[in-house]
Amino acid sequence: MFIVVFKSLFVSTYPKYLKELFTLRNSKYLLKGKNILTLPEPRTTSYGLESIKYEAVKYWNSLSDSRDFKIVDYG
Repeated sequence: MFIVVFKSLFVSTYPKYLKELFTLRNSKYLLKGKNILTLPEPRTTSYGLESIKYEAVKYWNSLSDSRDFKIVDYG
């Protein structure tokens, strides 16, 4: 799941439909986290909270801030 999120954010040749699932959070303030994703609001509690879009963002944002990875475009 983390590979899909990482590639959708940082690999330019990744499929567009997957790139559109995840968006980086924009803020005018200097916040603690880098590469924090916008958590989507689920439409239903029965299926929305278990969707790949919601779960992947929740787990990605729960990673520690020590994820300073070198971004290389493999595309």
